[in-house]
Amino acid sequence: MVAVSGAAGPIEAVSSADRVFSPHKATYQMQMVTSRSARNIASVDGVIAFEWADSCEAWTTNQRFEMTYQYNEGTPEKFISDYSSWEAKDGKSFSFTAKESSDTSAVAVTRGSVERTRDGANVEYSRPEIRMLKLASGFTFPSQHTFEVLRRAKAGEKFYSTQLFDGTDDKGSVLVTAFISDRLPAVEAAQQPNPLLRGPGYKVRMAFFDNIDSGDPVETASPGYEMTMELLENGIVRKIHIDYREFSIEGGVKTLDTIAPPNC
Repeated sequence: MVAVSGAAGPIEAVSSADRVFSPHKATYQMQMVTSRSARNIASVDGVIAFEWADSCEAWTTNQRFEMTYQYNEGTPEKFISDYSSWEAKDGKSFSFTAKESSDTSAVAVTRGSVERTRDGANVEYSRPEIRMLKLASGFTFPSQHTFEVLRRAKAGEKFYSTQLFDGTDDKGSVLVTAFISDRLPAVEAAQQPNPLLRGPGYKVRMAFFDNIDSGDPVETASPGYEMTMELLENGIVRKIHIDYREFSIEGGVKTLDTIAPPNC
């Protein structure tokens, strides 16, 4: 999703980044922009639906990918990926469910929970099979990671590398390296009708490396995929570009709504 830089333990729960965070739900219209496929992929298009909310003691997320592959030969194929998570604000616990399916395959489910320990964390998977996994210290959960990227961006830092655990598969954490551009200025109402999308932010490019342990070099490794986004200071992604090995897709906000704060 080397030598790990950044925090050696959980990131502080309260930061300037999560104070200005706007709970929201958004959909992104995506389409293929480049193809390097040897499988004759003619096009890829679909929708990403994303919801990020505050539930008092935790951050909750729900995400759904619906992508249709059009081939030069053969029938189209639809891929669906659903993901949900519950992330304690103190960084001590986390639970997750990920589901993947297509027109030609059954639903594959990954489900489990994480509890931090003094020297790392214990992951307990209940699907696809019951098993335990140990994580070394120095990793982050998804909401923590976004807040830390924004905190470092505001401090003028250009690079952040850490292990990330999100539970999207049963392989453990992935190494994520983030490259942060200069600050994107706020835009005027005439340019952007939605006030939630007018604020300042940063262009962030992240590379996700599978199965690279702490201490291993990444100079010769190739990322599983890369993601470039316009990440606003309120936590909303305005534009997104995802570069897979075979093709890349990109898109912008199609719909966007705020989520009312909880009555804590």
